[in-house]
Amino acid sequence: MTEESTHPRQRSSDCFAEDDEWLADFLDWLDSKASRRSGSDSAQELVEHFLAEGPHSVSDRTRAMLLEFAGENASAGELAATAVLDWIENERDPTSENLPRDFGDYRLLEIIGRGGMGIVYRATQESLGRPVCIKLAPAGMDERSGLIREARVAGELHHPNIVSVFDAGCHAGRSFIAMELVDGQPLSAILANGPLGAVEAATMLRVICDAIGFAHQRQILHRDLKPSNVIVDTDHRPRVTDFGLAKRLRPPSGTGTDNANETLTGIAGTPSYMAPEQVQGDRLSERTDVYGLGTILYEMLSGRPPLVGHTPLETMRLVESTPPVDLCRLQVGLSKDLETICHKCLEKRPGNRYASIAELQEDLTRFLDGRPVQARPVSRVVRSARWAKRNRSVSVAVGVVTLSLLATTAGLGWMLSQTRSALHRTTIAETSQRTLAGELRQAVNASNEALYRSLIVQAGQALASNEVASARRSLSEIESGPSLQPLARMEYDILHRQAWPAETTIVCDSQPVAFRWNHSGDTLVTMDETGLLETWTSDGARRSSAVVPGFVKAPTPHLILHPTRDQAVIIAGNELYRFNDFGKLEPRPASGFTERCTQVVWHPNQEFLVGLSAEGSLVLHELATGVSKDLRLVANTPRQLSISPDGQFLALLIDNQVRVWKWERIRNFTVQGFAAPKADAVMTMQAWPTDVVWLPTATSLAVLSENGRVETYQVVKSKNDAIRFRLSWVVQCDVLAPSGLQVADGQICVVGQDELVEIDTQDHGVRQRQPLPVWDEVRMNSGGSTIALSESDSREISLWDLSKLGRPRSLATTAIPVRKVAFGNRGQLLAWRDVDGKTVASRSTWRPASVELVETAQPATGLDANPVVDQLAVSRGNSVVVYGMPRLTECFRVSRHESPVVSVSYSGDGRYLATGDFDGRVVLSEGMSGAEVTRLEGMKGDIRDVVFSSDNQSLLVADADGQIQICDLRSGAAKMLQPINTASINALAFLPAGDMVVGDSAGDLHLRNRKGTASQAWKSAHRGPIWSLVTVRDRVVSAGQDGAVRVWDRNGNLLATLVDLQDPIWSIDYSSETDQLIGSTTAGRVFTLAW
Repeated sequence: MTEESTHPRQRSSDCFAEDDEWLADFLDWLDSKASRRSGSDSAQELVEHFLAEGPHSVSDRTRAMLLEFAGENASAGELAATAVLDWIENERDPTSENLPRDFGDYRLLEIIGRGGMGIVYRATQESLGRPVCIKLAPAGMDERSGLIREARVAGELHHPNIVSVFDAGCHAGRSFIAMELVDGQPLSAILANGPLGAVEAATMLRVICDAIGFAHQRQILHRDLKPSNVIVDTDHRPRVTDFGLAKRLRPPSGTGTDNANETLTGIAGTPSYMAPEQVQGDRLSERTDVYGLGTILYEMLSGRPPLVGHTPLETMRLVESTPPVDLCRLQVGLSKDLETICHKCLEKRPGNRYASIAELQEDLTRFLDGRPVQARPVSRVVRSARWAKRNRSVSVAVGVVTLSLLATTAGLGWMLSQTRSALHRTTIAETSQRTLAGELRQAVNASNEALYRSLIVQAGQALASNEVASARRSLSEIESGPSLQPLARMEYDILHRQAWPAETTIVCDSQPVAFRWNHSGDTLVTMDETGLLETWTSDGARRSSAVVPGFVKAPTPHLILHPTRDQAVIIAGNELYRFNDFGKLEPRPASGFTERCTQVVWHPNQEFLVGLSAEGSLVLHELATGVSKDLRLVANTPRQLSISPDGQFLALLIDNQVRVWKWERIRNFTVQGFAAPKADAVMTMQAWPTDVVWLPTATSLAVLSENGRVETYQVVKSKNDAIRFRLSWVVQCDVLAPSGLQVADGQICVVGQDELVEIDTQDHGVRQRQPLPVWDEVRMNSGGSTIALSESDSREISLWDLSKLGRPRSLATTAIPVRKVAFGNRGQLLAWRDVDGKTVASRSTWRPASVELVETAQPATGLDANPVVDQLAVSRGNSVVVYGMPRLTECFRVSRHESPVVSVSYSGDGRYLATGDFDGRVVLSEGMSGAEVTRLEGMKGDIRDVVFSSDNQSLLVADADGQIQICDLRSGAAKMLQPINTASINALAFLPAGDMVVGDSAGDLHLRNRKGTASQAWKSAHRGPIWSLVTVRDRVVSAGQDGAVRVWDRNGNLLATLVDLQDPIWSIDYSSETDQLIGSTTAGRVFTLAW
């Protein structure tokens, strides 16, 4: 398991038992003190007495917690309540128990719930073989849990909407009850996805009323009605459960009062769902449960409880004094009748609520039938009276003024002036208060944005240092923060992809001991420790499975796949098993294997297995005959074996040397004991080699050294048929603890301790780096599209889609700098153009997938793709030609320029096409026909960029002299803005609100409002010129000479560096439909970045 998957409060079961023991002792001690001491004792005194006189010693942590409670100066009851609630919330961890386990006639399988009155398990009653739900009292708190009492109460209630109780008792000192296991989920889990509709909520509550009304008929109050105590089964039928706090309205004769669950704590319910009389300890009635049903209806309609404080005690105080927020303010358009029903249930005074469940049910039925309800909304007079009660000082002031006016006529003028002065002061105070509240909100928002930026920067820096665990912690803090989640944008999505790249998880029945990709890369073959062989598709779906017959468990079993066919061989100890078809996994008879080998490979074109034995010999096993031949090639023990794809050569790593033999010489050596053939070629490495693999060219091999250096050599034959090595190229990967090489899709992948490095065999450089968590084995498929990764002591194998890792992927590599890239047709069309005028357009649905267009006119920089159709606009001298793709048919051309066209841009809806030339002229044409719409004059130098606003209503133009012009496309009016007195402008972008961003050749960004009257500079945004800008919603993405792609918020704060290449990035573009970025470099590389 990875470090970050460990629960932050994971502790041993012994520690939990100790915590249960001190909590029970503490509550018992408080009860005993309550009978002998004054109820006015402070929490400080109670804690000091307990620490001095308590029956058990307590840990330092418990002592610190109690002293912290005492600092609140609360009463004894509040102190005990806080201790219980803290224990419920923080001390119990469902990962602490060893499950499954036996408990009497039951087998406990997993924890499905937890509360102050017990722990709930999914279990099986072994005697009857039926699934049940077991509720156990917390250890050390059996007398307080009231489970037996709950079973007795619930056992009297036989109703289709109440969860049935099967059994109750005590086993191993723990009270328990066995209940019906309902196939469904709590109503609270449903509401976590959002509120319900009005009709659905009213229908649900009416069914719940049936169950509670049935309980009331038997003189039983539930007292703990809340969404988590309502289970909605698969038929969408609500079932009421958890009668642990139930109370009889009139106890059965001879049983005394029903206060078995009343203790010093006074906890009889959940704070957010308790009625005011429960909090105050007053007499309870049916109206108490009416209040609980009102809280359920409120949460079903709004998605939140009526009242929530920072602490349980604060919540109970809110329940006593504060009315909930009107539902119409939380749900616009909500039925007034249903809102009236809900608020009548939530009245503070029991007498103002429905007198019975039947009355509530009647109003719900009326609402569902479309008839007027009997409940009436609270009048303005009553609301005013309640407001006056809550604001006594203001009410008294108004009353004094009113009485004074009525008492004397003579002082009317004076009183009026005083009233006006008071009103004026009140208005000023209210204005000041609103201003202060607004400033406070701004301060809170600014604080949240600063925290979000800090966490994003920390995550980016951690990933840059390959500290995946640290990055995950920072991103998890954003994900778990309600005030931070709405701030997450593209930078969060990309960093999240980099930190958690697993798209699919395969779960094997037992721990896998080996897994391999087949030759085509579309099937993963796994073998677990029990001999179960399974095949999986690249998206994680199981294709087939079979158990190896007579499998012998061995310390290091081998799974060998054929290089070109769907065949597998399994070697365990001295036994060999063969499977011929992955689709069926039918075993074929195979003979035993006479050597225990450390590595085994399948010869690509002969039925031979070639292995390295533990003794250092080369073992040739012929599958057809089952005969094995032992060949001692060298005195020292080889460490690694590799056979060329065409089967002609065999390479061994021996000490610091790479030795190569011709396969035909080894194959012809059939007599054991004679002198073995010497190596045909030997190469001594400067650094200690760790792996060797053959490249697809069959005559080239790559060697990985312990210092992260990858060297490739070509095996060259001379006239006398001798062979020798010739160095091809070298790449220094700078990877920590390199352990192996893999070849995928013609690329070389270096597996390090904490990252996977992909090397481009054409450019002879690092193509990308992917951080890895703690891993046990890593395998890349032959297509280079998917990584399979396993962790130690885990049954899971993660499949990573390399196209969705939040890192740049090379789309094409040319020898010519690529000047412009563009997305078209809703992100499905990709196009780029190099400085020599060659244009390439690509789309996956085309056959072939890409089309090339060669233009010789200079300068060859103008290019854009129509956002809605497969069309390309390409500058060609003084014209712009629009081609229909993929047949390269000319649709129309714009020939209204007198100098070469250097800038081309489509509007977001494809309606307009803007073109700018070298003399400062901009022509606006219709995007589908080329008809002229308007022209922009007045620019001096060559047009550096033309961009449209996100609403396609404005056009922004900049020239090389720093002049900026904006055109309103609705009116045709154009306005010249104040020029930027800085280095020349290279790129423009529009923010959604209409603000403009300008990138210059000094590496600075400039933010200007739409009127162009205010400007803000973000200095040194890049080291060198900024070449390209795009906007992604409210983010600015920039690229430039320093090879970086950076993300900024609208305030100029750097959030993340998405790409950091060695070569300058000349152009970028973004597709909102596919959430993808495309870019190009001066080295001729075209890359994409998806998230």
